[in-house]
Amino acid sequence: MIMIHQRLDFIIWDDIPIISLKDYKDDYSFLPIMITTVYCKNIEKQLRDNNITNFFIPDELWRSGNVEISHNISHSRWPSYLKQLCDYEGKDVLEVGSRVVTGTNFRSLFEKADYIGFDYYAGDNVDVVGDAHRLSHYFDKNLI
Repeated sequence: MIMIHQRLDFIIWDDIPIISLKDYKDDYSFLPIMITTVYCKNIEKQLRDNNITNFFIPDELWRSGNVEISHNISHSRWPSYLKQLCDYEGKDVLEVGSRVVTGTNFRSLFEKADYIGFDYYAGDNVDVVGDAHRLSHYFDKNLI
């Protein structure tokens, strides 16, 4: 089974590296997709627009309306919320998926904390390149 969470351009499947939507369509379309994000309606539309129908949204999580969404950490407010929560001397901030793809870079939010950008691919805003399934292999101290 493949699980989509937040970003449709990448699909995560257990320990197999991240694959593109094109790779899913070409090589893995026989596997069902479980959508696990509060943006399930948007993802569902994008999948249907790409003629992918082998997916489901767990009723107990997203269609029931029981998932609370905090207004403090809504999409437009979460950067300022994270700054307030984490930007202190002695704090470590690990951003998984830090590579600048859309032009957004959150490193500057953390002026006092020690920020580390981690991504599967090298690029702008990436300090450590690796597989997020093996985070403990990349760091000496307990960041997670």
